[in-house]
Amino acid sequence: MSVTKLFQANGLKTTPARKKVYEVLSKTQYLLSVDELYLQLVKLDPKLSISTVYRTLESFRQVGLVEANQLPGEAVLYYELSHEDHAHHLICSGCHKVIHLDECPLHGYDEKIAKTHHFTIQHHQLDIYGLCESCQPA
Repeated sequence: MSVTKLFQANGLKTTPARKKVYEVLSKTQYLLSVDELYLQLVKLDPKLSISTVYRTLESFRQVGLVEANQLPGEAVLYYELSHEDHAHHLICSGCHKVIHLDECPLHGYDEKIAKTHHFTIQHHQLDIYGLCESCQPA
């Protein structure tokens, strides 16, 4: 699906700033803070303001196009594109690299605990934090 159609399907106007934010987020394997995202965006468009980046991320978050993550012990929010169904990640606490797990390690277990606790699960997420191979001490 094109970015324009994706935005239209989510009730968003297609603007150059929104397209650039989406493009940068779609090309990274890392969680990005607003400041990190902004530094990449001003290389593409020096006139882009940080307030535009904040507004764009918030509009994307409201319609479910991005997820905001907070790493343990940090106050900063990091952003990534949302996944259609649900996703499970390994997240590096050092460089913020995100490794997406293709399979659901909770499949079957979630059904078991739902039954045990008489609970209807609507969504689940699993993020495992640690250090990627590049960030591990030698």
